[in-house]
Formats: sequence, C-alpha cells, structure tokens
Amino acid sequence: MLDPLTALGIASNVIQLVDFTSKVLSKTKDIRSRGKTVDNARLEALTVNLVSLSENLLASPLLIETSAKKPSDDEKVRIHSFRGSRQTL
Repeated sequence: MLDPLTALGIASNVIQLVDFTSKVLSKTKDIRSRGKTVDNARLEALTVNLVSLSENLLASPLLIETSAKKPSDDEKVRIHSFRGSRQTL
C-alpha cells in the first residue's frame, strides 16, 4: 500500500503527463492540417502587419528629408539601421 502523499504525487504526475500529451497532440494536429500552429499563424500575421506599418512610417512625410524639420544625426542613424534591418526580413 502507498501512503496518501505518495499516491497524491503519482496521481498529480499522471495528470500532468496527460495534459502535456494532449497539448503536444493538439499542436501536431494543427501543424498537420494547416502547416503551422495557431500561435505561429498569429505571429506571422502580426509580423506582416508590423512590416507594413513600418514601410508606411518610412514613406511618411515626417521622414522625408525635404520636410520643414530635417532629422537629426541620431534619427538618420536609426532610420538607416532600420532600413538595413528591414531588408533582411
């Protein structure tokens, strides 16, 4: 016979194992049916949206050098580094 605390520990471990296995199987089913998980699809949509927003910001009149207020040297460095990093996406 097991003492009550040992039995509770074993039962808890079995429940955790069943929970973990069901999550793994659910993600596997998502990948098999859609080619990606729901979380990855959301992240991909957010990334596409952020890239689009950043392109709109770069094309905005605030960043065009002919505007009334020219960007400072720090702003130019940030804009240049952002444009370089954006090309690697």
